[in-house]
Amino acid sequence: MKKINIELNKEQYKTLIEFLYIADYLADNGFVSKFKNSNEKNKLFELLEYLYSFGKKFGFPKSLSLATTTSEIPLTKDEVLALLKNTEATLYQVAQHIFAQKFAKRNLNLSKNEHLFDHEGGWMIKDKLILEHMQTYIQEFKENGIANLKFKLFKRPTGSKDA
Repeated sequence: MKKINIELNKEQYKTLIEFLYIADYLADNGFVSKFKNSNEKNKLFELLEYLYSFGKKFGFPKSLSLATTTSEIPLTKDEVLALLKNTEATLYQVAQHIFAQKFAKRNLNLSKNEHLFDHEGGWMIKDKLILEHMQTYIQEFKENGIANLKFKLFKRPTGSKDA
């Protein structure tokens, strides 16, 4: 197996660890489909443990073990809690964006009007139209939240009993 060396300063390493912790958290909670397979998940956790182990070389305090991860991470409890709070807020914004995009596309009925954008630059016009409509939904989500949304992510196949 070919190996590479990467040099990081303490600040770069800490940024990497924060990013990896978010990935660790998402994978451990089943948010990343590739890592739902236990073999893939174990490979990821072995890699994370290896990368987290360098914290001692940078003089980080004793690694922190949390229930949210299978590894010990070289971050303090306060750093992890702040990171999780920021990650949760970011995931909420991503969810708002995804819902707004789905609703905008549905309301614009783009699947039936796709031919209108089959010319050079058509995709840019379509994207601009979607973005403009998304802003209305995003504003509504900011004001009212997304907890009460009822939606279907996937259409049921035609001929289905529930269609």
